Amino acid sequence: MTFGAKLRNKRLELNLSTKDLSKLVDVSETTVFLWESNKVMPRASNLTKLIEFVECLLVIEKRTDI
Repeated sequence: MTFGAKLRNKRLELNLSTKDLSKLVDVSETTVFLWESNKVMPRASNLTKLIEFVECLLVIEKRTDI
């Protein structure tokens, strides 16, 4: 599975729109679309934001499962 497909699946799993995700990582909706369609890869700084965001969500999920 490609990076873009994984990102799109995770975004949909979290019920986020491309607009939501773009605001959370401070990029344009077009950028999110380009990532998800594998036209471009995120820069290191944006990749770091994506990873931190997903990690935060995983922590929240664990806390709500208790």
